[in-house]
Amino acid sequence: IEFLGDQNVAKSAAVSSRYSDSSLRGVIQDIHMLSITDYLVCTFSSQVCRIAYEIMQQNHVDASNRFKSLDDIWYYGGQDEHQQEAVLAHHQVHHGEIELEVGDVLGVAGNHWDGFNKGRNHRTNRVGLYPEFKTREKLRVVEFPTYEKVKVKASNL
Repeated sequence: IEFLGDQNVAKSAAVSSRYSDSSLRGVIQDIHMLSITDYLVCTFSSQVCRIAYEIMQQNHVDASNRFKSLDDIWYYGGQDEHQQEAVLAHHQVHHGEIELEVGDVLGVAGNHWDGFNKGRNHRTNRVGLYPEFKTREKLRVVEFPTYEKVKVKASNL
């Protein structure tokens, strides 16, 4: 495992120098380096992280299994509900937790940064906390129109 960094770039993010040319170059460099990693670990509350993930999509057919956000979910304004699916059952241990059965679909309201998410169980319609490790992302796959005149190389599939 290799970790790369530049302390001068980190220092340029300070409030006193955040809007300098060197700070902008540092942010662009950080975004580029993050986008070419094998696996991205960062915070999706950061726009830097979210744009690095978007650029990462250029190098992979589907990079949805190549990241872990340490705080928030990927989002954009006006998006559809973020959903997870229970892969392990969960029985309420503390007040405020909700029960999960394998296969339950959960609408995620937010990450509590302590291993728990808040969300609504679609089966029970109850809202509460549940351990995130007992879930996986529920991806919605949609059909896109085909364009007969666009030639696609087999190597791109």
